[in-house]
Amino acid sequence: GVYSAVSPKNIDGYKIVLSTDPSKIILGANKTYSVVFKAKVIEKFDGGNFYIEVGDDSNLNFRYWRFDDEGNELECGAKGADDGTFKDWYLYNKTSSFIDYIDDYFLIKFTFITSSDNYRIKIGVNANNQKGRIAVDDIKLYEGSKIQRQQIAIKKEDGDEGKIKYTETISNNKYTNLDSITSKLRNNGNEEEAIRLIKEAGYAPNYHYYSLSGGRMGDANGFFYYKGYYHLFYQFFEDINGNSIALWKHAASKDLVSWFELGTPLKNDMSYDKDGVWSGQAFFDKNNNPVVAYYGNKNGVCLARPKDLADPLLKEWVKDENNPVIPIHNENDKYIVYDPSNVFIIDDTYYMLSGNKTYDTNLPTAYLFKSKDLIKWDYVHEFITKDDSLFDYDDMACPNIAYMKNGIYLLISSSHRSGVSWYTGTIENLKFKILKSGKFNNYGGNEMASSLMQDENGKTIYISWLTETRRDASLLASGFSGTMTLPKELTVDDEGNLYIKPIETIKSLQTEDYSLNNVLIKNNIKKLNYNSLSYELNTSINLLDAVRVGFKVACSEKEETIIYYDRSDSKIHIDYSNSSLEKYPYNKYIFDFIMYEYQAFQTSKRIQLNDSKLNIRIFMDNNVLEIYVNDTLSISQRIYPSDKNSNNILLFTEGGTALFESIKIYNMKGAF
Repeated sequence: GVYSAVSPKNIDGYKIVLSTDPSKIILGANKTYSVVFKAKVIEKFDGGNFYIEVGDDSNLNFRYWRFDDEGNELECGAKGADDGTFKDWYLYNKTSSFIDYIDDYFLIKFTFITSSDNYRIKIGVNANNQKGRIAVDDIKLYEGSKIQRQQIAIKKEDGDEGKIKYTETISNNKYTNLDSITSKLRNNGNEEEAIRLIKEAGYAPNYHYYSLSGGRMGDANGFFYYKGYYHLFYQFFEDINGNSIALWKHAASKDLVSWFELGTPLKNDMSYDKDGVWSGQAFFDKNNNPVVAYYGNKNGVCLARPKDLADPLLKEWVKDENNPVIPIHNENDKYIVYDPSNVFIIDDTYYMLSGNKTYDTNLPTAYLFKSKDLIKWDYVHEFITKDDSLFDYDDMACPNIAYMKNGIYLLISSSHRSGVSWYTGTIENLKFKILKSGKFNNYGGNEMASSLMQDENGKTIYISWLTETRRDASLLASGFSGTMTLPKELTVDDEGNLYIKPIETIKSLQTEDYSLNNVLIKNNIKKLNYNSLSYELNTSINLLDAVRVGFKVACSEKEETIIYYDRSDSKIHIDYSNSSLEKYPYNKYIFDFIMYEYQAFQTSKRIQLNDSKLNIRIFMDNNVLEIYVNDTLSISQRIYPSDKNSNNILLFTEGGTALFESIKIYNMKGAF
């Protein structure tokens, strides 16, 4: 339909409402809608804004988008509780939202997906001091997501194109239509050429594993070693924006460096997983045979086993005839069934954890279940009580547990808001007693939904999914979404402190290109004679009396990512506010559809130094950045340098002098 209205003068918070009343228009649940309208500022705002809201207004659960009187985005956010469907976030990841400036009005377009039958759209004014009016005309609501690709070039009378401002600008693409080129190549079976073009354009990592067949990579869901191969299952969506059913893809590697793909062995082909094969983990049964556990969306925990144990690649998998082995909870159960952990064995009994929230108080936790045969499972009790490493609004999704040494276990879980947490502790009376805790990534990073495994030598190895921040054209042009971190080797000491370092086999990709020793820098910047976006920078630093010491990577005159240690708070800081010429909404929390609070920096935990010494290893991989500090901290972040000259490395100090005792840069060859 088409609706027209003009906001009245001096009415604070006036709304134009497209109602869901059946006599007008119904916004049905789980449907995609697109909205187009014109907005013209009649009276300038005095600190106010005009806004768009979409959501279930009956329970004050909605998302909003606010602009100033020049059409600049002020914020996007949310009010009310999340209804758990996450279907309405498309407005805020800008997959199909932008503003056209046309003469004296704005043409606004956006797309969203409803999650209830009570959805409304509101367009209005929040006026300050009763100042500010807009005229809103020609509101068009369509079912579907494609309004002529949402990119209509509108001509002024003088023949020049109108000024177009997209909420996400793609300013420096090397291939402006790369998505269509690579799609055609893939459809014609020329996968290698598609990947080559993507890498050449700088859209893909060089040695971090990502889905080579396109689509959206998700959670690391099963990670184990079997007959000479490391196996990695991960959640996968065929649609790059995740607008499809969750499946599990399978990849394998001989060395944890070079991966090859083995298809999609777990699909939503049963009644209990028709809504998706969601998160889970891998484990070995009492016969030392591999098994995977996963969450059959809305129905419970399910199991699958290899069809042919003689095949070291385990290409085919068969689902258990008893699925779901732990059915979904009901309102009388004092637990929640959600993501299952790997299964661990104590005294000939199988134990499994299921995250993620307490059934009554909505706090993060994991529940413990037990079984003798993997078929009949009994609920035991709550396994862990959260500590200060988690906030009340966090959750404990994707739990995973590994025995480390001397009675100490390592438990990891993922919060949809704050990423991956770790706990070391002991199991006493089948409850987890925490010794130490922390995060694999700090607020503002991309790390989420990880897996642990132990190889044939007993080493504990970790891998995790790195989410995307790029949107719209640059995401489509890349041909894929999401990567994995480098696999990391984890160890603990007798007090439960965790130590982290990248796997040793990554050295197989290295050639030493650059080396310096004993570089003294006082309140200055030193540019290294090295230009690349695929390397490891390994440094040993004596802080001396410097207050700050750090690096600028992926930098040019226009872009830079700043990494530094600050003596005043003993923390590592990352500033990516100028990492790209393109606008990306770096969010404080892992998923920007959960809590809309953006930032452009990360701050680590406090670093304990020995004799003012720092060892910092920086892995730069086109648009993936990983940092390791003193083997006690790792931070991962997606950055997207777009200036072709953003490949420089600078060292700097502030507030004094630091000695870079050793600087080594290793060129990293491509792994795929």
